[in-house]
Amino acid sequence: KGQAGEQGLASLEAVLRLRIDALGAHDQRVLGAASVCGPVVNSAMLETLEPDLDIDRALLHLSAKELLRDVAPGRFRFTHELEQEAAYRGLNRAHRLELHRRALAFIESRGEGGAEARLFHLVALGDAAAIGSCARKACDDAAVRGDTTHIFDLASTGLAHATDPVTRCTLGSFLVRGKMFKLDRKGGIE
Repeated sequence: KGQAGEQGLASLEAVLRLRIDALGAHDQRVLGAASVCGPVVNSAMLETLEPDLDIDRALLHLSAKELLRDVAPGRFRFTHELEQEAAYRGLNRAHRLELHRRALAFIESRGEGGAEARLFHLVALGDAAAIGSCARKACDDAAVRGDTTHIFDLASTGLAHATDPVTRCTLGSFLVRGKMFKLDRKGGIE
């Protein structure tokens, strides 16, 4: 079953890659930049990531091709996370890192997205020093929102990259709290 599942996933990824490859170069660049934004795409951020492209035209075309769907004014969502992943993997490393730098600058200049959005881009950029403190802030924010199921994932991400012992200790306590909540919700051991 495992091998058949992997083959099915590989086939699906190949089909998605063919759909992306069938797009024009302009739309491929916009879709690639959108993949760096995350599952929900802010058109203003896209304009910052790819300032030389006609973002509005591309978003209309990508929506017509059912790769993105309009969810709110200026906001789009990938129709499936595998489409986002395929577009992301299609970016060359140098361009992908530059897009993450621009996205992080956009988030920080606008104060949008909070620590969790920053964390996504810091991890992609490999900024270990900033990841730890950002993961702590993202865990704090999730705790304030009462989003205890999300704390475990945020703390795990931070622990995988943080080097500061105090930060690692704090993230470890968030990890334990998140794990305990997961156990409570499932009524037993995972």
